[in-house]
Amino acid sequence: MNQKFKDRISWWQLMAKKERNPWISFVLYYFIFDAYLSEGSQSGSDRKKLKWFLDNDNPLKTSLADSWKTKLLPEAVY
Repeated sequence: MNQKFKDRISWWQLMAKKERNPWISFVLYYFIFDAYLSEGSQSGSDRKKLKWFLDNDNPLKTSLADSWKTKLLPEAVY
């Protein structure tokens, strides 16, 4: 992914972090996720974007998997 795209995503992430309304923050994070999948998969189809995400290694997938292991699984055990 090119630097211009990464800069735009970073800007949107900053806006989502600053947002006080949780619904607006959620929508911004969804836009970031969708843009990331669109850029990575080079597809406009949701099915193809998700297939690309699941079938390929990428930093977002690794980050989500690590978060699941360190944050969610310990909570689920108790």
